[in-house]
Amino acid sequence: MFSTIGRTVFFIAIFFYASVGNAMIRGDKGNRPVPDPGWPAGSEKVFNVVNRIAWWEGPPLGGGQWHCECQGNAEALNQSLEAFQKIDAVKKRLVVLDGVGRSFWLDPNREHQGAPSVEMDWEFTIWQTESWQRQKKMPVALSAFRHGDSEESPVPEMRFYAGGSIDWKDVIVPKGIEVVDKRLQSRGFTIQDGRVLEGRITEFGTGRPVAGTIMLESSHPKATGGYDYQLVSETKTDGDGKWTCKNIGAQGCRVVARAPGYAPRIITYISKESEPGWDESNTQLAKIGLITGVVKDELDRPLSEVDVSLRDVALPMLGIYECPDALECKTDKDGKFSIAAASGASGRLRVHRDGYCRLGVPAAIQIPGSGMEIPMTKSASLIIQVEFEGGRKDGDYVVQVESAAQEKLGTWGASSSLGPDNTLRYHDVPPGTYLVHGRPNPGSEKETSKTIKIELSGGKESTVVITAKP
Repeated sequence: MFSTIGRTVFFIAIFFYASVGNAMIRGDKGNRPVPDPGWPAGSEKVFNVVNRIAWWEGPPLGGGQWHCECQGNAEALNQSLEAFQKIDAVKKRLVVLDGVGRSFWLDPNREHQGAPSVEMDWEFTIWQTESWQRQKKMPVALSAFRHGDSEESPVPEMRFYAGGSIDWKDVIVPKGIEVVDKRLQSRGFTIQDGRVLEGRITEFGTGRPVAGTIMLESSHPKATGGYDYQLVSETKTDGDGKWTCKNIGAQGCRVVARAPGYAPRIITYISKESEPGWDESNTQLAKIGLITGVVKDELDRPLSEVDVSLRDVALPMLGIYECPDALECKTDKDGKFSIAAASGASGRLRVHRDGYCRLGVPAAIQIPGSGMEIPMTKSASLIIQVEFEGGRKDGDYVVQVESAAQEKLGTWGASSSLGPDNTLRYHDVPPGTYLVHGRPNPGSEKETSKTIKIELSGGKESTVVITAKP
């Protein structure tokens, strides 16, 4: 049993937010009843069961997806399935998995493998409909559905772990529940095949099979941040674009699809897991398309040595098209750039060069595209000094910088804790009018300093001094 990208990346993000105590993710251990936040009718009876060992709500950006993690016997599971069948939803789904389930909330880093206290026999997941609809409308780079969701409404789901204390033969599934059996034996494999992943590659837009190579690459953290990837194995697709990887092992890795003439794509990520299990990851590859253009300064002159990168690449209805290769380049002496990416997708171009900035919010572009002109202008530098009457007291002091045009989308702003020298420095600030003030943290509005207005000009450094209230 292992998790692929939607679940794995989601878990990483959840743990990050939980670690820093962010209010956008919450949960608790035990079975104390949780008030119904607006679930589909009938969900509360499935969620608030005595067999629940923990619950949590995600995703980080918006919430609304609730997870109920349970331990129990076949009788308790069958009672939950009877209540599950009565939920007011168009479709209900039961996923059957090999292996033993482990509570995310009680063991987010998988440090207690084999500990009965963190094992779960089944998990119930339910969306608040409004939250699900909001996630569907969010940009794919921020949405929980980064790889698309073809359902017309949220589907309540139960996940049963057949390697635990309950025998699948003792489970009674009521009519009207869709069963997705992901056990190895139901897919023609055996436990000796270990962790198995299979899928099919087709061409975006036509659905034709693609002959390519599937690469498993293990990830290794770098001291400077990010990851290095090392090739573990390669698998060729058959004539129908199908592929199978067996005995993947316990390491975490990413699965990459490459084919001549197509933009490479990360199909999925595989989490660290020692137990056998099966999963499927189909994907579509898009042909290579070029993005070309020129970057110019405020005097309409070509600007060289600008870092240009393509982000948030996504295919219509299918979600993020994550490339294993860096989609970036530097402009040449004539300010020109060229990046190869997935044809038919959309994305956003970001540019950076010290001493310059790009004003506003970059609009989405279509791939391929040529003849683009990206304007940049000289940026400003801002130094903020805070004076304390009678000396600075112990504790944090936060300085807030915001654009005078507060309602304008794409304006720059900052909020930073003051350093020990009572000075803050900002570089590459877009020219414009800004409001600056500060106050202790924690603090009240009464302790906020007088707001100073300052006009920043491109290519110049400006200093503003604010006086903290005594």
